Amino acid sequence: MLVILSSCSTRVTPGDSVLSHDSPPPPDSGTRESHFGRRDLAGKDLPGGRDLPRPDVRLDSWPVVDQACGPTEIEAEDATKVQQTGWVVVSGGVLHAGQGLEGWSSGASLSFSFYGTDLTVYHETGPNRGTFVVTVDGGASKSVNTTTASFTFQVPVVVAAGLPLATHTAVVVCQSPYCSVDYFLTHPCP
Repeated sequence: MLVILSSCSTRVTPGDSVLSHDSPPPPDSGTRESHFGRRDLAGKDLPGGRDLPRPDVRLDSWPVVDQACGPTEIEAEDATKVQQTGWVVVSGGVLHAGQGLEGWSSGASLSFSFYGTDLTVYHETGPNRGTFVVTVDGGASKSVNTTTASFTFQVPVVVAAGLPLATHTAVVVCQSPYCSVDYFLTHPCP
């Protein structure tokens, strides 16, 4: 199978030939080339044989995913990625990965960095839930009112879209008691 890499996520299975406009793979990439032709790590010749060297074709011996394109989940309770003040880690089977954050007072805040063009927050709604505000890179705030008649979990709200493809900083501030944030999803493809 010949796969042409694009600027977005492309999966390649072992044994596939890859046509790319990228620079050649680094020496330790799994492609082996000599005056005998190109071979994968198992020693199998590339399609076309040894007599037809093709500098525009490379064979990757493992799945390739363009890291700049796949959606990324950021768990709200992940202390290695999210800095927070005034939030409490809560657990439950209805939460993504079994945990989330709950702000029990106005002013509870959290922040994190993400790479991408869009950001979606997944949260809880319910009769005793309040409002939180999300800002990205200090820009305009997006207010999210989570008060509803009944409880619903993992409710998505797009809070930023069409951002430049870069690293951004998001800040979430609880505007009233009982804000719940489960996780965030970044969308790194424009």
